[in-house]
Amino acid sequence: MIFTTTRLLIRKALPTDEDTEMYFRLWTDGRVMANVGFPNGLRITREKIKQMLESQGDSEYEWHLVAERKSDGQRIGECMLDTPNEQGIAETDVKLLPEYWGHSYGVEIKRGLLDYIFTHTDCRAVHATPNVNNLPSIHMQEAVGGQRVSEAVYEFPENMREYTQPVHHYVYQVTRQAWEALPREGDSSSITIQIKPAGGLPPAEQKHLDDLLERVFHDDPYAGMAYAKMEWNVLVYMGNVLASNVEIVGRTITVGGQPMRVGGIGGVATLPEYRGRGLATQAMVAAAKFMKDELGLEYGLLITSTRRETFYGGLGWQVISEPAYFDQPSGKIKNEGSTMSLSMAGKSWPPGMVDFCSLPW
Repeated sequence: MIFTTTRLLIRKALPTDEDTEMYFRLWTDGRVMANVGFPNGLRITREKIKQMLESQGDSEYEWHLVAERKSDGQRIGECMLDTPNEQGIAETDVKLLPEYWGHSYGVEIKRGLLDYIFTHTDCRAVHATPNVNNLPSIHMQEAVGGQRVSEAVYEFPENMREYTQPVHHYVYQVTRQAWEALPREGDSSSITIQIKPAGGLPPAEQKHLDDLLERVFHDDPYAGMAYAKMEWNVLVYMGNVLASNVEIVGRTITVGGQPMRVGGIGGVATLPEYRGRGLATQAMVAAAKFMKDELGLEYGLLITSTRRETFYGGLGWQVISEPAYFDQPSGKIKNEGSTMSLSMAGKSWPPGMVDFCSLPW
């Protein structure tokens, strides 16, 4: 074992059938490897992977590392450490199997890598090079104090260009000073959750909320859309810091042409430096309880990207297979992302096309 995090154990990869299979699945999956220039995955065999694992160096900085979940021993992905170069700069790498995306495991692993490198070496800064289109990886870097310092395009050698693509990437840097300023895991800051009417917050608290939403959604590809005015904020505080937010609105929609009252969820956001602590999960649970107990609603409804389906799915939300439409100033448009529902009264979501009958949330 190299180190542990709250939910994970990081250890040396072994030339076993189980570790070999995990690496084969990870490295041959185009969804994972497209971000590093291999849209169809690596051209590699299980036998080659096992040979690589058998011939690793003597130091943990030369090993392939497996991220394993403590609760059930599931192998969820890989990571790598690095020794600092002459300039005092090291690099890290994290890759997760797609079924484990959306649970903040990447932030947890990245934080553990930083803790290990800065504690065990004289490293000055740690670099990472996320693909410019890989928003979860970019958010991971920012969640651990990373700052964007440059960008570049990596071109593969001529003899590899038939099965690769150039990688346009950013360079993110976490300095030792930024790492030292990060909140420590297990700190004594208490978590408090407050549900307040939207628009009725004191000016100072509203500014903190506006700042949180700006930081989280500044590069959201859907930021240009018009959204419904929300009615309630679920505010999660770590000590005196407003660290996470969920918004609620009550709306009457139609499903298959029949009216239905639902609780809409939006504005799910956590400050990057507080991710990986389950704050958004706690906020979502509190929101569902409030919608059921206080608003008397039987269903929740939200829209999200396909990347976030696993997060909401773990909280009981289910993807609606029927098409969904919502209003925009230009007219009614189809939701091209995922539409998800939560049953809060033990009832199945009814069949039929979904019409928000309003702006989305």
